[in-house]
Formats: sequence, C-alpha cells, structure tokens
Amino acid sequence: GASVVWVEKNAGPITWAGEMGAYNSKVMNEKYGIHYTQEEKNEIINDICRYGSYEVDQRLIAQWVNESGRTMDWYT
Repeated sequence: GASVVWVEKNAGPITWAGEMGAYNSKVMNEKYGIHYTQEEKNEIINDICRYGSYEVDQRLIAQWVNESGRTMDWYT
C-alpha cells in the first residue's frame, strides 16, 4: 500500500485520529496564545454534537471540552 500524508494549514493546533486533543491546556495557552472562552467552548460542544447528528452524549462532550486542558496539563 501507499503511504499518504495530509498537510493542512490552520490558525492553531488541531487533532486527528490517534492523537490527544485538549482545550485550554498550558501548551495551547502559553506556546500558541490560544485560550477559549466558555462561550467559544459551548459553540465547540454544539458543533461536535451537530457533527454527530445530536446522537451523542452532550454531557460527555462538554466534560471533555471543559476538562481536557487540565487533564493534559496533569499528563504532561
């Protein structure tokens, strides 16, 4: 099989399958200067739920978006 690489330019860090994603981690804040307000995080939660046709556990998505930065800080 062929090896395929996909490169995409974005304004900030993103994640894809097999990677860990976190919102408002120290690395995101200090290295990239990105900090999401609660309003922005609520929009992200809604977008993720919409992508899943609202057949996802919104509480679980919200927990990930709201707590992932602190968890990543602990992990790293």
